[in-house]
Amino acid sequence: MSLGFSHVDTFMDDVLAYKEVQEVADFLCQNIRRNDLIVKAAEGILRSRRLGEFRCWMSSLLADIVPTEKSRKDRWLLGKLAELLDAVYGLCLQAYPALSEEEEKERLGKLRGAVLESFVGRVLRLRYSTVETGCSVELNGFRVSPRTFDVAGVNNAADPAQGELYECKVGAYFIERHDLENIEETLRQLREAKLARVLASIVSFETKYDLLPRFKKLGFPNQKVIDRNKLKCLATYEEVSAVLAS
Repeated sequence: MSLGFSHVDTFMDDVLAYKEVQEVADFLCQNIRRNDLIVKAAEGILRSRRLGEFRCWMSSLLADIVPTEKSRKDRWLLGKLAELLDAVYGLCLQAYPALSEEEEKERLGKLRGAVLESFVGRVLRLRYSTVETGCSVELNGFRVSPRTFDVAGVNNAADPAQGELYECKVGAYFIERHDLENIEETLRQLREAKLARVLASIVSFETKYDLLPRFKKLGFPNQKVIDRNKLKCLATYEEVSAVLAS
């Protein structure tokens, strides 16, 4: 039984290619065990839907660097995070110097989503030989996912022992019923194919407590998720599996 991915959704391709987005993703991936740093980044990106909101968050982050009780390394990491995120948000003005309020939110929404998708992709590339974005999922060449997944990885496409499929959502407000139906149906198909070690989930910068009301509203009260406080668990397949089984 082969498990393959076809890149069919190109909507995010342009922003995923930005060097600034990739640099933030690399930084978060390198520091994935620093849960305080990962959570800080997730909070900032989640809250900053406008440039003005980002500037306010940046001011509080920079103020947090000052206290002397923080180690030199901690201060350097926070400063680096601020620098990298500032470069990403700066892309909005560089490419579009005069944006309406709605255009700004739309552009930043895409950049914010790209940071999350790129981060998840970086993590999966550390353990899988095959990783794809904006892709459909196929078993023996036949599509089994009703919709695409943002990021997917598998250890051996020809003879899969394990894999992970993720729908990346910065905030709860981006999640729609069809996203959850896609996960449910794809998992059903994988189970029927005896590929229970291929996982599928939402991953988000939101907290679980803010995501659960959205899941309930959409008719999926028991939906599992990798939320902001569990992003560090993306470091290994075993930790992800444990979160989704809990």
